[in-house]
Amino acid sequence: MKVTDVDVWVVNLPLVNPFTSSFETKTGETRTVVRIRTDEGVDGWGETMWGRPVAAIVRSMAADLIGTSPFALEGFHRKQHMVPFFYGYLGYAAIAAIDVACWDAMGKATQQSVTDLLGVPFATRYRSPRSSPGPTRPVRRRRRCPRPWRSTPGASSPRAASRPSSSRVRRTRPGTSPSCVRCAKRCPT
Repeated sequence: MKVTDVDVWVVNLPLVNPFTSSFETKTGETRTVVRIRTDEGVDGWGETMWGRPVAAIVRSMAADLIGTSPFALEGFHRKQHMVPFFYGYLGYAAIAAIDVACWDAMGKATQQSVTDLLGVPFATRYRSPRSSPGPTRPVRRRRRCPRPWRSTPGASSPRAASRPSSSRVRRTRPGTSPSCVRCAKRCPT
């Protein structure tokens, strides 16, 4: 499967109610829509922000994309690795539009969803970022020592408190945890 054609459109999406900020009043959103066609008749659609400048960058990158497989995105990225350097955010937006169109074509060709192609099942539980209200699964934390920092005589820091005394013999008893991080003593679980 090879890419045979790349079409680019600039679309203005009007807003029902104009949006006013301290910088401007927006009456619409301008988007760039990309369609790639393959020799097997599969179409892939992609969309990104901004308008004519991104469309011009996508058109200039189309020559490198035509004749290659949409599955060969890494090679395309190696060829176009300097685009963001020269065009900044507009370059990133242009590459994103082509990426989305290629992933769409790959999904249609293999009759799979993009999540299956990426290898991430939808129901997988993962550790959420700290900005979210809470973790999706319990995070195992080390137990805190109930003793104060300076529980060892003469210990002036947590590191000094965690050094084992040469005179003390370490034994493991049932119902005790490994040595405590804070005071190097056995703390009950």
